[in-house]
Amino acid sequence: MSIACRIGAGLFVLLNLSPVLASEMVYTPMNPSFGGNPSNGPNLMAVANAQNSTKAPALTPVQIFNNALQQAILNHILSQAVSVMFPSGSGITSTSPPVTTGGFTISFGAVPGDTTGKGVLITTVDNTTGAVSTFTVQSGI
Repeated sequence: MSIACRIGAGLFVLLNLSPVLASEMVYTPMNPSFGGNPSNGPNLMAVANAQNSTKAPALTPVQIFNNALQQAILNHILSQAVSVMFPSGSGITSTSPPVTTGGFTISFGAVPGDTTGKGVLITTVDNTTGAVSTFTVQSGI
């Protein structure tokens, strides 16, 4: 064996016989929401905002008008539903036609089996997916 090989083998043996020094690994979160340093918050938010490439869509005046009209229809339906729940007003009956807006159809009427007349059954149908949601609103009065 050459001298370089003997020296390398000797160093290898010496290094393997020395005690190994190690410590426990400890995880420290960066995000202050998960227990990290609160000083990291502004920096993390700045990085997230810099990476966010989504922008709010610009609405045309026609889209703004349609949204406002749809909200007005929904507000009117809500006021009619409240007038059914409270006997002082004349409101929706179970024979009232459904209301169709751009995105969904809403029908409402009396709750089946409700003899008090204090409940409203509201059914919404998503016109794009066909998903149906039905819920009952009961008056506490």
